[in-house]
Amino acid sequence: MGFDLYGKNPENPKGLSAPKIDWTRSNIPEKEKKKHFDAVNDFQNKVKGDYFRANVWWWRPIWDFTCRKCGDILTDKDMDYRSSNDNHFINKSKSKRIATRLNKAITNGSAKKYEEQIAITQARGKEINDNVDKKLDKLKKEVEEATGDKNIAPSDYPESYKKRWDETYSRRDWGSSYPFNTKYLKEFSDFCNESGGFYIG
Repeated sequence: MGFDLYGKNPENPKGLSAPKIDWTRSNIPEKEKKKHFDAVNDFQNKVKGDYFRANVWWWRPIWDFTCRKCGDILTDKDMDYRSSNDNHFINKSKSKRIATRLNKAITNGSAKKYEEQIAITQARGKEINDNVDKKLDKLKKEVEEATGDKNIAPSDYPESYKKRWDETYSRRDWGSSYPFNTKYLKEFSDFCNESGGFYIG
């Protein structure tokens, strides 16, 4: 799952035109597709407020940090969009203020501090998950020996083994899956600043 953010009226002082391709055509050559995607990337690099994309793992920490810093700018409904992508709109005034606040956080070091905190959380989570994986691997070998089936999936484990698998798997730390990077936050800030308001899709 990914989050696609689209600027409503992105700043485009040079009047650049977004690349287009007719996807209804059949058998579009790969070379033409690549040329189109390269042109799209170039356009979006030059018109920073046009588009911003993040997968769910990257989006949640970015939006969570934004909400921490912009709680007086965003409504409760706005802040709920860490997990929803049904084109909620953040207007231009808010998006400009978000950019200003995030740039301040980047400049004063609070964004970097948050990045370091997330890194510690990820390291701890990885240690927990490595231990969980070892236990699951050990259990898998037990099940293979008991059933004689080396391709058996956890969903098909005999009941007693399935219960142990569920209990062990439930100890995984999902917080370790959510990274945060100040450089990426800056890209989001630039997008907010130049988007003219944006949709979270």
